[in-house]
Amino acid sequence: MTLKEIYISNRFFYLGLTILIILVYGLSLGNGFVSDDIAEIVNKTELGSSQYIFDHISGFVRPLLYSLTLYTFGKENAFGFHLINLSFHLFSTLSLFTLIRLLYNQKIALISTLLTAIHPLLSETVVWVSGGSYTQYSFFFLTSFLLYLISQKYLPISLKNSYILSLIAYFFALTSHAVMSFVFVPILIIYELLFGSLQSNFKKLLPFVLLSGIFLLIILTSIPERQTTLQSAHYQEGGVDNPFVQLPVALSSYFQLLIFPKDLTIYHSELAFSTPEFIVRLLLVMAFLGMVIYTFFKSRIICFWLIWFLITLAPTLTPFRLNWIVAERYAYLPSIGLFVALGYLLSRIKVQGSAREILLIGFIIVITLLSVRTVARVINWKDPDTLWLSAESISPSSPNNHNNLGDLYGRRGDYERAIKEFQTAIVLKPNYADAYHNLGNTYAQIGKNQEAMDNFMKAIEFNPNLWQSYQNIASIYFTQKDYQKAAEYMEKVVQLIPNNPDVLNNLALVYLNLDRKTEAKEIFTGILRVDPNNQKAQAGIQEASK
Repeated sequence: MTLKEIYISNRFFYLGLTILIILVYGLSLGNGFVSDDIAEIVNKTELGSSQYIFDHISGFVRPLLYSLTLYTFGKENAFGFHLINLSFHLFSTLSLFTLIRLLYNQKIALISTLLTAIHPLLSETVVWVSGGSYTQYSFFFLTSFLLYLISQKYLPISLKNSYILSLIAYFFALTSHAVMSFVFVPILIIYELLFGSLQSNFKKLLPFVLLSGIFLLIILTSIPERQTTLQSAHYQEGGVDNPFVQLPVALSSYFQLLIFPKDLTIYHSELAFSTPEFIVRLLLVMAFLGMVIYTFFKSRIICFWLIWFLITLAPTLTPFRLNWIVAERYAYLPSIGLFVALGYLLSRIKVQGSAREILLIGFIIVITLLSVRTVARVINWKDPDTLWLSAESISPSSPNNHNNLGDLYGRRGDYERAIKEFQTAIVLKPNYADAYHNLGNTYAQIGKNQEAMDNFMKAIEFNPNLWQSYQNIASIYFTQKDYQKAAEYMEKVVQLIPNNPDVLNNLALVYLNLDRKTEAKEIFTGILRVDPNNQKAQAGIQEASK
């Protein structure tokens, strides 16, 4: 059977999957930007420039797509960015259907791809713009695997240059998300060990190993930056987790979310379990590992896809605190392994008559319920407010979400509730500089300048690079007419962000009040060289010239 014959004979399934995904995820195209999207897209001034793409040359695909979307739809319109995610999810699902149909049969392909298309656990990567790199790398990963298998003798199909195309697809997987794509080589090795011939195909693996090695060197150089970001931006403590605790907690949490996807949230913070609960989770994970060993002797197809789940999830399971312990986006590609294993298992069940109809109706009900849950999740991600509120009851121990809720209530004018949320975030994470800063903002809004000052000072104690706190301290001193102190703090702001015109204008304004007109005029002149139409600088020049 050729690829063309596969596509023609299954064209209605391809069409049906496309329609289903559009029905389930269509509302996401009207969603806005949330969470990391604000900093990485809305407030990213260099987005769309060639320099932005070259700065991410080892992972240029997404910056390039962002730039194209920016020029097509504009920065403030999230539609195009969501369309990228939805498209990659669709492509991943159709690529998976083709892969499984080539390897096995139509029934297994349909079961596994239906679950992939609509399972709520996978929704975060589809509806969150910043999480879309997981759908993106998964598409190239699956396509590379498909093309590699086509290039081998044990698939009754031929496609010219499929091996070269597989290498190209793997390159794009690495440029989409290198850390998660490194496991492609182990997947190929395991597949060859179980179904092919590692000895005869060893040379074919070498180019994949070489590509992985090149990107590994790039990634290793970025680890210190990643650690700095986690500690400075997310205030995550360094150190090493106990893998004998971390692995059972993480794996059992994914199993729970796959079977009963009720407690979906952007922050999986409720991971502290009592001893009996932990023992149950440990036994569940041990049972899964026992199943891997058992199926190695009884059903290598199921064994392979169970191993797929473990191997593709492995990059997120390191104890070095470079990742969250549990995050829904991590499970996108790994979950496919369990879906295929389930599809293969269900296809082996021999039922006739009414039992077959009951099984089919049961599966349709499951797909319907999962689809409804996914639609609800799409609505949760509509905007920041709905997202933080949806996480409120599920992630009560998350300092991040309490900080977000404080911002929400502050914008609504409920300052008392906002203060309470920021204080809760600080209790949960005492070094949380952002929460101190936001608490300071709230106190400043209600006229409690001393409390505001105290919290801004706490914020810069824990994060000396938090320039907004320095600026707000300067603002308080300015309103108190202590221009010397205001100048000291504004100068610190300029040291941190030297080319921001608004910051420079503020510093120059302080200098004017200190009668340092020459320095103020130099600053205003420098701003006008870059931005001749800057009205604040123009007005400042006139004032400094009096």
